[in-house]
Amino acid sequence: MIASIIGATPEMITSGEDGFLVPQRDEQILLEYVAVLGRDPERRKRIGEAARRTAIQRFDVKMTAEILRKAIRESLDAQAA
Repeated sequence: MIASIIGATPEMITSGEDGFLVPQRDEQILLEYVAVLGRDPERRKRIGEAARRTAIQRFDVKMTAEILRKAIRESLDAQAA
């Protein structure tokens, strides 16, 4: 994944691990990352798999709902103690 640095993209993507972040309107860097991924299928696969893991861990509705449920339960337990 290649994305512009805009809004919350730096909080969603760790550049070099599960994607690449490029400054807005910087076509040269964008083209460099496209070339990097085009030349290196292993890296492309590794980053794609990492991006999928990140999406599931951070943004999957079931996963985030479970995290919220646990936080609420812990808060209620702490208040009851």
